[in-house]
Amino acid sequence: MFNSVKEFHTELNNLTIPNRNFHELALKRQSILTKPMGSLGRLEELACFMATWQETERPKSDKAQVLVFVGNHGACEQGINPFPQEITLQMVENFNKGGAAINQLALQNGAELNVILLAEGKQTSDLLLLLLDAYKVEQCICYTPFEDGPRLQTVIRNTSCR
Repeated sequence: MFNSVKEFHTELNNLTIPNRNFHELALKRQSILTKPMGSLGRLEELACFMATWQETERPKSDKAQVLVFVGNHGACEQGINPFPQEITLQMVENFNKGGAAINQLALQNGAELNVILLAEGKQTSDLLLLLLDAYKVEQCICYTPFEDGPRLQTVIRNTSCR
């Protein structure tokens, strides 16, 4: 914590500047690994970002946390998910007992794993409506991923997000 605005500004002025050369070195290193380029998706981008700040082609993270957000977002109703919605709570129980692959990945990498069940497994569009009512919001912008394709839409209180 900072004791004054001046102290905060001093720290801001002392921040390191990212070294773009290490971004290129990290990309070059990724290109020789035994995997298709881009197969790790966003993780590869994050590694390059961290390389610029750590000034190394092999950035590392000393402490990691895995957050698994679990919710009913309508994928089952849209036929996208091959499993019925009832499986969601069973999966949460399996995560909490350490029986899922993500548990092993976290354990092997020394990462803390937290499973966050959204809306107690109820449809999250219902959660949105509860939040709108609780905070007396008349409308908001909602991301609707599964109808005719991803899009943002305005949600008016007392209407469904879907």
